[in-house]
Amino acid sequence: MTRVPELRFVGFAGEWEEKKLSEISILNPKSDSLPEIFNYVDLSSVNGTKLIESRKINKIDAPSRAQRYAKKGDIFYQTVRPYQRNNYFFDLNDDDYVFSTGYAQIRARYNAYYLFSQMQTNKFVDSILNRCTGTSFPAISTSDLSDMKLLISTSEEEQEKIGDLFSKIDQLIESQQELVDQTIAFKKSMLQKMFPKKDSLVPEFRFEGFDNDWKLKKLSELGKTITGNTPSTKNELYWSESEEYIWITPSDIDGPLVVESERYLSELGLQKSRFLPANSVLITSIASIGKNAINIKPISINQQINAIIPESHDSYFILESMNHSASRFESLAGRSATQIINKTTFDGFKILIPSLEEQEKIGNFFKNLDEKIASEEKLLESYKDMKKSLLQKMFV
Repeated sequence: MTRVPELRFVGFAGEWEEKKLSEISILNPKSDSLPEIFNYVDLSSVNGTKLIESRKINKIDAPSRAQRYAKKGDIFYQTVRPYQRNNYFFDLNDDDYVFSTGYAQIRARYNAYYLFSQMQTNKFVDSILNRCTGTSFPAISTSDLSDMKLLISTSEEEQEKIGDLFSKIDQLIESQQELVDQTIAFKKSMLQKMFPKKDSLVPEFRFEGFDNDWKLKKLSELGKTITGNTPSTKNELYWSESEEYIWITPSDIDGPLVVESERYLSELGLQKSRFLPANSVLITSIASIGKNAINIKPISINQQINAIIPESHDSYFILESMNHSASRFESLAGRSATQIINKTTFDGFKILIPSLEEQEKIGNFFKNLDEKIASEEKLLESYKDMKKSLLQKMFV
């Protein structure tokens, strides 16, 4: 078995050594007396490696699991359902955070971020999962965790360089995630400002040169409306491995634009389908209500989707107006187990419409914003992929 990583900083050589986790860290160190009031972190408080929430509680009212008193540089490794990979490196100056016993508190003897990063590798996580017991809530015991073996660098300088690299990568990912979140939040804010509020005929924010009241129109007045269908799945002649004829279901919608599908129709199947030209507006109306999109290529759709083929109206404006009206539209489905908005109800749903010129300006604004969100999300994924690759290459 190789004892050197595939990728290494210049100047370092020699094999890494196998050590138990208990040899390179202190697990669940005895805590000082807990503060009278503290921030409690339970298993739902961490997502990935980010602390997303905590709740301030009084020591008297604290749950019995609140025992891990955090110190700067501690690693909190999720031992209950560790496959979720929600682990946290405590780097706050605050001294009032207490974690649940659902986390193992690990105090590294050497470079803490080096160890924190190594514990995120697939190799380590898979080894943890192999030692877990339980079905509904698989977990690893402290003793089994202590016995986990890792191949580590014997050079503290090499550990420090690796730890520093992954610390910077994590900061980069966190910064990019914040940018994505901020851009999405900005879009939500502008949806509220650029479409009229209840009982109003004009929006709060408007492009210069427009001042007329918006007009209330049914969806059926915006163009031709169509409900999709499914050609017989028992007839293999209707389906094809070729990606020429796209057939969209709600599961294919993952963003404002759709360009491909999981299944494709044959030319014969196309004749049995409900066909739409490009730039139609797809509105999910059964089960997955609220997953809306525009098709940039001609497509067919299944029966869970109603579509509008706009006539003298802007597709992107209609799309964002329906996103703005999502809760009102969904309320039409009632409370049945499978939510359904039938074609008649769909056609009769009303939204406020400005002039075509104003529609185009609003639609283009949100189109550009969606493109920015998609670009920032793509960059975020590239950073995450880079980290995954480096985790595999820089640890043994």
